[in-house]
Amino acid sequence: MGFTEPSTHLKVMSFNIRYDNPGDGEHAWDHRKDRVINLIHFYQPDIFGLQEAVHHQVTYVEDHFPDYKRVGVGRDDGKQKGEYSPLFFNASAFEMIDSGTFWLSTTPDKPSKDWDAALPRIATWALLRRTNTNDTLLACNTHFDHRGEKARVESAKLLKSKLPQLAQKHPLILTGDFNSTPTSDPYKTLAGGNTLKDAYKQSEITAVGPYRSFGGFEVVADGQGERIDYIFVSDKIKVHRYATITEEQDGSYPSDHFPVFAEISW
Repeated sequence: MGFTEPSTHLKVMSFNIRYDNPGDGEHAWDHRKDRVINLIHFYQPDIFGLQEAVHHQVTYVEDHFPDYKRVGVGRDDGKQKGEYSPLFFNASAFEMIDSGTFWLSTTPDKPSKDWDAALPRIATWALLRRTNTNDTLLACNTHFDHRGEKARVESAKLLKSKLPQLAQKHPLILTGDFNSTPTSDPYKTLAGGNTLKDAYKQSEITAVGPYRSFGGFEVVADGQGERIDYIFVSDKIKVHRYATITEEQDGSYPSDHFPVFAEISW
């Protein structure tokens, strides 16, 4: 019996595509940008969030997904400067009710960094209604600081308090690179209680792919590497399957992170 995906199911992806760093040599953006596009096209997520994308990377992806709409701004100025945490969604599947970006700081309404963060960090969100229905979902995408331990904990607290307000009692999903392992305080803050659950753990079918989500462009043996990229879901959402995607193209990975993928419904 073949697997048939029910029409009510949605596919969600989180993908740190690594910023365009010319010093990456053979792994520089120009050498791998089409691998990124090919991978996303193959999995056809209804909603996907990217991390580390600077403006020209965002527009490159946007140009290759004309049937999707994109929300998000650069973290440095709230316009086009600095990395984005953009959200893309299938425009035929959803209409957008509202959207925005806030900073992970004590002044979330303006470009800022706080606590011990090395860089400004943001969360981009969209309140989406499924076409021809009243089914509404909040999607949010983020990238936590890579150095500031306190910043990561405080960012998790901010999201935990702010997202339910934005969701307005609707289901929510949170995608991102959290620079936090499952034993860390930021993870425990996010996954503790009833607001958010780790989709990896909630999957009805045992998750496939390696446990880790960061490989640094290298093939990493099982038991090594870290799981720092996540899809979190609210308790109203069912997770039917989950995967950490490790396909190579021409012997190379599209990014130093593996995208994570979930099929959900509510």
